[in-house]
Amino acid sequence: MSGYYYAKRLVMDGMRQVEELGRDLQEKMMESQNRESEKVRLNTEGNEMLPSFLPPLKKALRLLTDPKEVTEKLKKIRQQLALGGTSDEDVVLHWNELKVLSIGRLIAAVYGLGLLNGMLKIQLHVLGRFAFEEAANGRRSKLRSKEELVKPVVDRAVREKFLFASGDHFMGEGMKLLVDRVKLNIDSVSSDWVMGTDSTISRVDIVNKLDVFRGSLEGKTGYQGLPLSSSAHQLFVSCLVPKDETAMMKPDPEFSKEQNEVLVEMLQETLDMFESPVFTQVLSDSFSQLFDVLTRDVQCFEFSADSEEYLLTKVIVALKSMSERLFDEPSNEYFKALSNVPSLDAMCVAIFEQGNVDESDFGGLDSLGIGQEDLKSLAGLLGGGGEGDLMKLLGSLGGDEDLMKMMGGDNMDEAQLMQMIQAASNNLT
Repeated sequence: MSGYYYAKRLVMDGMRQVEELGRDLQEKMMESQNRESEKVRLNTEGNEMLPSFLPPLKKALRLLTDPKEVTEKLKKIRQQLALGGTSDEDVVLHWNELKVLSIGRLIAAVYGLGLLNGMLKIQLHVLGRFAFEEAANGRRSKLRSKEELVKPVVDRAVREKFLFASGDHFMGEGMKLLVDRVKLNIDSVSSDWVMGTDSTISRVDIVNKLDVFRGSLEGKTGYQGLPLSSSAHQLFVSCLVPKDETAMMKPDPEFSKEQNEVLVEMLQETLDMFESPVFTQVLSDSFSQLFDVLTRDVQCFEFSADSEEYLLTKVIVALKSMSERLFDEPSNEYFKALSNVPSLDAMCVAIFEQGNVDESDFGGLDSLGIGQEDLKSLAGLLGGGGEGDLMKLLGSLGGDEDLMKMMGGDNMDEAQLMQMIQAASNNLT
């Protein structure tokens, strides 16, 4: 009977291990499914969240490119000209300033929208991974200990603090830096667009000038579909990250120590993502897709119904008005262009999957001596399979001739063994 009890103990221990492996496998499969669902949700949420950040972006751009002061100066100059109290140089100077402000609003809106989209989606995926891992650990703990989940570290307050940490700088000093650099570049490359005269330009001239603006700001390779120049990358990073990062990392007195530690960790990872070479390509691709839409708008815009040459003054006004389209409802082409930036999507997936190890081959069954060929037998036994399944399982678990001899060797058929195991089970219960 010693062989019988040994066999029984072996089978029961093996079954417990198999059940535990089954639970682990189920948990990991559920976690994998949840992970895939979370990636889809984060991508959707990023596209849906973008419009909610447009009002402050629009407000910041309008304040930084407000032409009211310049137009007031021009009115005074016209009055003084009538009295002979000023010079034509003053007129040219202020007309040029008005030109730079008007075009600057449009160009800065394009870059601002691309930066905002990249910033939000990267932040969401960093935040999403931390929240997902915390929730997954909590679920595993609850399943094993049957205890209630503790209060999450990455709660609503931490989420909001994290999302607005970079946003506050971007909408303030970051946008001022961007607009100032855009205006400087426009001023330097549009000297041939002389305002206040009867100068005319063609549609081709406008499209070509947009490329020149991009080339001047992004570097010679930027507008050719290649990564931005290093100086352009640093410019855009400076728009997203303040010079003094310590203010962002300062502990919040309303948060616990653990919450502040997680917040700092998420912020540091986000800043690292902005500095990475991958983000250089992301920005270049984002800007290219936005400028493609702008180019199509320019090519379709009715500057004049009866001529292919348009007054420069009217063109400048039209370009300024085009910036409004970037802030329309998210049904417009600019939003559609940003909803699918392959390099950004790939970067976000990599951020979310960081640290996740592929555990498709768990190795647990091998530790019991059960190979892939035995899985069907295991499944049949666990589901009430036949006697042949049990014998195959025992062979996998044991593989020991002495064990089989103690169990009766060839003299014990499957039916007898089934009866012994059933009897043992009855005794346990």
